[in-house]
Amino acid sequence: MLQIYRETGIRQTFFYPAWCMERYPQLVDAILKDGHEIAHHGYIHESMSRLPSRDVELEWIVRGVEVIEKMTGKKPRGFRAPNYHFSRHTAAIWRNWASNMMLH
Repeated sequence: MLQIYRETGIRQTFFYPAWCMERYPQLVDAILKDGHEIAHHGYIHESMSRLPSRDVELEWIVRGVEVIEKMTGKKPRGFRAPNYHFSRHTAAIWRNWASNMMLH
C-alpha cells in the first residue's frame, strides 16, 4: 500500500494499534518517511464499550498516546475507536484530555 500511495502522491492517516507500532517499528518509520500521519486506534485494539470502567479506558488511551508520541515525536491528532465501539465515556475522555483530537 505504501508504494501505491507513494506513486500516486496520496497522503494518508493510518489508524494503527499502538502495540503494532512497538512490534513493527520499521513500518512506522516507512509510514512517517512517506509523509503520512499515524492516529490512535487503541493500544491492543480494545473495544472501548467492553472495558469495565472509565478509568481503565483512560489507561488504555493514555498508553496508546504515549507509544505514538514516543515513536512519532507527536501527539496523535485523530482517534478511531477499534471496531467503532465507543463507550459512554469515550468522547468525554478525549474532550477533557485532548482538546485538539478528532474522533472518527
